[in-house]
Amino acid sequence: MKNVFLKLNTCYRRQLDVARFSKLLTTNGINVVSSIDHADTVVLWGCAFNTSQEKQSLSLAQECVNSGKNVFVLEGVSEVARHELVELGIPDRHIFSFLDEFSVNENFGRYVAWADIPGENRYYQMGGPFSVQTGHGCLDRCTYCGDKPIVGELISRPLETVLSEISEGVAGGAPVIELLGDDVGAYGLDIN
Repeated sequence: MKNVFLKLNTCYRRQLDVARFSKLLTTNGINVVSSIDHADTVVLWGCAFNTSQEKQSLSLAQECVNSGKNVFVLEGVSEVARHELVELGIPDRHIFSFLDEFSVNENFGRYVAWADIPGENRYYQMGGPFSVQTGHGCLDRCTYCGDKPIVGELISRPLETVLSEISEGVAGGAPVIELLGDDVGAYGLDIN
């Protein structure tokens, strides 16, 4: 694997994870290319928040398979969709959560492990919102959402760290502060 194209059907809360994954690839000597035509491997980051998003992710998975490239799916897969992805021709071992460190390292961590790539917890593009990651995971088990098996239990970042990053955005003149997470409303319930 030399050239990877990232096919995305994600929301803002996943953009920071995609940025971290891109760093993992480039740190391990794998190029992230801007066209599927220049890739030997496609990594799909989908969404399974609801049935509509999951169907869209499955449609994108079909496009990836049709490209004839090696395909991995790292996000947005419920257990129901997993079977459909395998039927499309994606090997079961290529379908896993980006939080599955063993599988990420086995497939993409040639020299540097996933855990050794620092996560991006804030993002700012001039004039846009200053985005701060509050945590990962979710407390709920909503029947309409396929994210829980992928993102796992709620893990809130320390309040002092989140507040410090918000202050950084305010001091930098960001017009909007945006809090990102899988379950922002439950922030802190795991750490009291």
